Amino acid sequence: MQDCMNTVSDFGNVREAVCISTQKIMDACRDQDCMEDLTVYLTQESQETMECATSVKARSAELLYAEVGVEPINYQDDYYCVSVQYYYRIIADAVLCAVRPAAIYGLATFNKRVTLFGGDEGARVFTSTGATVSGELPEAVVEAIDPVILRARIQEVCQCHRPACSCQGTSLPQPVAEAFDDELVLSGQNRILTVTLGQFSLIRLERQTQLLIPSYDYCMPEKACCDQGCGVPENPCEAFSRMQFPVQAFFPQSDRERVCGRNSGCGCQRRCACQTEENRESREARGTCENREEIRCGEDRPKPPALPSPGNGRNRGCGGRQNS
Repeated sequence: MQDCMNTVSDFGNVREAVCISTQKIMDACRDQDCMEDLTVYLTQESQETMECATSVKARSAELLYAEVGVEPINYQDDYYCVSVQYYYRIIADAVLCAVRPAAIYGLATFNKRVTLFGGDEGARVFTSTGATVSGELPEAVVEAIDPVILRARIQEVCQCHRPACSCQGTSLPQPVAEAFDDELVLSGQNRILTVTLGQFSLIRLERQTQLLIPSYDYCMPEKACCDQGCGVPENPCEAFSRMQFPVQAFFPQSDRERVCGRNSGCGCQRRCACQTEENRESREARGTCENREEIRCGEDRPKPPALPSPGNGRNRGCGGRQNS
């Protein structure tokens, strides 16, 4: 190990070169699979509902589990075949006459195979913990997300693209079996539910190896530990001070629609003059808001100009002429 650690002083901020044991990615690929008309093996109750349904609409598809296998290719050295078996939980809504749709759910599966480079066979590794790592086959890793539902429909058994095969006696992986609280109907259906799914995935082959990498420094966390939200009592006043003031709770919707500016910080607001009652008629005539008035804190709303005094009744008569 000491031979693998060489001091490096003339390569930026690299302090030394260290030897680590890690998984090296030998080969990888990405895929975008469109899986057409996968048969959904419904539960017994869901199958009874499906037999009487007029139409279905897919609700969701969840990737439950993926079985991954690796086997060498005889005619291609250092290449391996990776097989992946996907298990999906499908939930759909079945329409029965004119009543409310009933939820049905079941299991769908899909199998795919890819070829990747895996390198030469490595040595077998024995550790003090008793674990034994065989170097004959590389390790396959599959990364996948929940699929996209593209279509769902009901098909009669005689209209299927492939005959319905009996899967009785086939054992399901434990994570898949635990996802259903009822037995699945694997054969004998008169009508079946089929779905078309879109699946994104990343597949790679890895091998245990030792690599020499540059080391910059030790990983020292910069963020301090915080116990907030872990059951430790907090000062209620400090928590309340961080809450945002609920401005909208104090103003009805009609008032908020008339506000066209920002709060000035002390409760005063800027309003469009054309949105006040006294300028409503001029706004409708112009169709725009050109004049604005700003109400400052501590200032009263400007009063309208006083009307001219009608004067003495002797100078202006009611409908008569003015005296000279």
